[in-house]
Amino acid sequence: MVTEMTKYDFILMSGDADAFLEKLQTVGVMDITRSLKPIDEKSEKLSARAEIYRKAISTLKTIEKAEDPGQKPTDFAVEVMQTLREKEAIEAQLPQLRKEADDLVPWGRFDKTSFEKLKENGLKLHFYKAKAIDPAWKEQYALSEISNLGGYSYFVVVSDTDEFDFPVKELPAPQSDYAAVEQQIADLEGQVKQKEQRLAQLKWHEPVIQAELDKTLSKLDLHLAHASGEKAAEDYITVFEGFAPKENEPALHDMLEHENVFYLVDKAQVDDNPPIKLKNNKFVSMFEMLTDMYGRPKYDEFDPTVFISIFFMLFFAFCMGDAGYGLVLILASLGLKKVLGKIAPLGVTLGIATTVVGLPFSRSICSLGVGFPKVLRSACCPRRLPAMTARWC
Repeated sequence: MVTEMTKYDFILMSGDADAFLEKLQTVGVMDITRSLKPIDEKSEKLSARAEIYRKAISTLKTIEKAEDPGQKPTDFAVEVMQTLREKEAIEAQLPQLRKEADDLVPWGRFDKTSFEKLKENGLKLHFYKAKAIDPAWKEQYALSEISNLGGYSYFVVVSDTDEFDFPVKELPAPQSDYAAVEQQIADLEGQVKQKEQRLAQLKWHEPVIQAELDKTLSKLDLHLAHASGEKAAEDYITVFEGFAPKENEPALHDMLEHENVFYLVDKAQVDDNPPIKLKNNKFVSMFEMLTDMYGRPKYDEFDPTVFISIFFMLFFAFCMGDAGYGLVLILASLGLKKVLGKIAPLGVTLGIATTVVGLPFSRSICSLGVGFPKVLRSACCPRRLPAMTARWC
C-alpha cells in the first residue's frame, strides 16, 4: 500500500539550515526542497507573529473546550501563550515545594516564632534522627521525640550553649512549617487549575487564531515574493518543503518543538507530488523491485505489489517447473547473498516456489512412484510421454 504522507514547510535563518537539514533526515523527512528568500524587519515580524499563532493553536489542540465566559481579549493568541507561560512557571515551583513538604513531615506543625523566643531566653533547638533513641540520652540531655517514620526516630534536643556535642549528626533546622508549605502547594495548584480553565475557555477562539495565522502567512508570502533580492547572505531565510510519513509525526513534532524554527503542517495532496513510499509486509516487500521496474503508482493510486507477489511467484514456478532448478536457485541465492543483496531473499522465495511446483514432475519422484496417484504417475513418467518431451520429466 502507498504510505500516507504529511507535507511540511519550514522557515529558518540560513545560517542554521545545514544542521537543521541533518536533523530532519534523522526523523524521516523525505524529498526536501530548499529555497532562499530575503528577510527584512517586516518579514521578521510577520514570521514571529505567525509562530505565536502556530504555537497557540498547537497548545489548544491538546485542551478540552470549556464554557465561553464571553470575555473578548484583543489578541487571543498572545493570551494563550501568556497563560501557558504563567502556568508552566507555577508548575516549575511545585516539585521543590513538594520535596520540602516531604522533609518537613517528620517535624509536624510548629510555630517558628517559638524558636525565636527560646533563642531570646538563651536556649537553642538541635534536630536529629536515629534508628533508635538510647535511653541514656534522655537522662543526659533535654530530649523530646517528635515522630517515628520509616524506621527512624526524629527528635530535638534543647541546649543552653552553642558548644553542644551529641553522638548523632545534627540535621538542619526546618525553615518552614509543614502546614504552611502544604498551603503554598494548595494555592499554587489552585492557580494552575485557573490557568487550565482559562486555556479551556480560549479554545473557543481557536478558529479565530487559525484565521489570523492564515492571514499572517499570506502577508508573509506576498512580502517575500516582492522583497528585494539585493540583500547580504546573512539577511536571507531558508525555506524548506518536505514530506514525511504520517507515522513519523510524533517524533518529528517532538524534535521541532525544541528547535528555533517556524513550520506549517498540512496533509499531502496529489498536486503536491509527494514521494511515493510503499508499505507492505516482509513477503510482499520483496517484490517491490518488480513494481519499480514498471513504475511506482501515483499517490492516489492502488499499489499492485501484493498481486504481483502472488501471481509472479506462481508464474515463475510453473515456467521453471523443475524441483532441481528450484534447489539450484535457492543454493545460488544463499551462496551469493552478499553479492545479490536485496535480490537474494526474492531468489530464495522463487526457488522454494519452483521446488514445490516442480516436485511432482521430477524424474526421481516418477521413478519411485510412491505416494502419487496412478493417473499422475502415468502423466509424468517418461515411458508414458512422447520421446521428445520425456527428457523434461
